[in-house]
Order: sequence, then structure tokens, then C-alpha cells
Amino acid sequence: MTLALGSPKTLLHRWPTLLAIAVAAVSLSDGAAEPGVGVALVVAAAGYVVIAAFDRPALTWPMVVVLFGGVVALRAFEVPEVPVLVVIAAVGAVVVLVRRQSRMHVLQVPVGLLGLTVFAVALEVPTSVGAVVAALGLLGHAAWDAVLWRRGTVIARSFAEWCGVFDALVAVGLIVLVAAGPW
Repeated sequence: MTLALGSPKTLLHRWPTLLAIAVAAVSLSDGAAEPGVGVALVVAAAGYVVIAAFDRPALTWPMVVVLFGGVVALRAFEVPEVPVLVVIAAVGAVVVLVRRQSRMHVLQVPVGLLGLTVFAVALEVPTSVGAVVAALGLLGHAAWDAVLWRRGTVIARSFAEWCGVFDALVAVGLIVLVAAGPW
């Protein structure tokens, strides 16, 4: 028996997509590139490498909560979060490479570090340029999320779905905001 696209059961099954739409809408609602979006992307890039190191996709959502909690704590103590996240990602990368995990896990290292670099750069450059850099990085990350979702590896599929939809929507939103207004 197939489910109709709009059936409640289908919508419940797509909760990551619905959550991503809501979070993307809130993230873009003030009409400006929120620096928090950039930090969220740095957290995601570092988190993917750490999750690959643990080799436990079930830890994806708890790891995201821990990393965001860590960012909040770092900010409370006025410690810049990006350098800390870079160190966390670097340690995760070493663990993945030393453990000689699967090809997809090893690929997560350069992809995660590239994403981390792109998003960290986007946070440091002028707003409109940074927004475009972030948008391009988001589109690349959305494509990587699609690969991870399709293969069902490295991170939880629900998170790959959430992150891919969020990334794509925020990327398009940032491009529209840059095109529409004075930044």
C-alpha cells in the first residue's frame, strides 16, 4: 500500500524535512545573514568529522546538542568557538585516519575540513561576500548530505535529511537576500 504525499503518516515520516523548513525560515526571518547560521555550519562540519570518528550514526543528534551546548558555554565565557571547533574536528580527523575506517568515513575528513574552512571564512569576510561564500558552501554540504543519506552511512539518515534540506533552503535564502537588498 502506498501513502499519499499529503497523508499524516507520510508527513510524520518526513519530520526532518518539516523541522528543517521551520528552522530555515526562522534563521532567515530577519532578512539578514544571521551570524548564528555561520556558527551552526561550523558546528555541523566539525560534528560530522567527530561522528565519523565515533563510527556511531546513532550519536548524531546527541552530538549536535552537545556541540551547540558547548558553543553556548564558550560564548558565556567569551571564548571564540571557531578555533575550539577546529581543534575538535582535527582530533576527530586524526582518529578517523588512525582507525582506518571505511572509505566514506575517511572521505568525511577532507569534506568536513573543507566545509569547516569555507564556513569559518564566510564568518570573517564582509556580509554580502560572506553570505555568498556561505551559500556556496551550503549547497556543497547539501550535496554531501544527499550522498550520506543515500548511502545511510556516517551520520543518522534523519540528520542527513534535516541538514540537506536546511542547507539548501538557507543557501537559496542567502542568495535571494544578497540579490534583493543592500548588504
